[in-house]
Amino acid sequence: MPAGRPPKYDDENTLQQHIDDYFADCDNTVINKQVVQKGEIILVPTPKPYTMAGLARALEMSRETLNQYSKTDKFSDAIAQARRRIEEQNICLAMVGCYESRIAALNLSSNFGYSDRSAQEIDDKRRLEDSLDDLQEKRLKVVPGGKR
Repeated sequence: MPAGRPPKYDDENTLQQHIDDYFADCDNTVINKQVVQKGEIILVPTPKPYTMAGLARALEMSRETLNQYSKTDKFSDAIAQARRRIEEQNICLAMVGCYESRIAALNLSSNFGYSDRSAQEIDDKRRLEDSLDDLQEKRLKVVPGGKR
């Protein structure tokens, strides 16, 4: 940890206990989602979602501090396991429609690196130039009367 305020947690066991308490609280808390069915509003019991923001709040720290803790050898395994559990629950409940799709997409992209676009990066300019030269050469071979 950088200089400044002393760390809130000194050992992984204490941190893990607080993480487990957070998940237990979520599992034992039901939120009633309002759904319109056949013209009437009904309440659908939905589990309280796991979130990185919620975990950070339960650990009494900011998301940024939680991310810093995740980079330390002492706490990285516990936080990585918690992140995977949050990610899994978010995906599962989004897939069955418990979460509004835009919020689920925002959460997964912000916290877990998901993207709804496929992106391809070419980081080697030389490779790009070689590829363009190859395409030009093939085009010249295909076009009747193509000259080199």
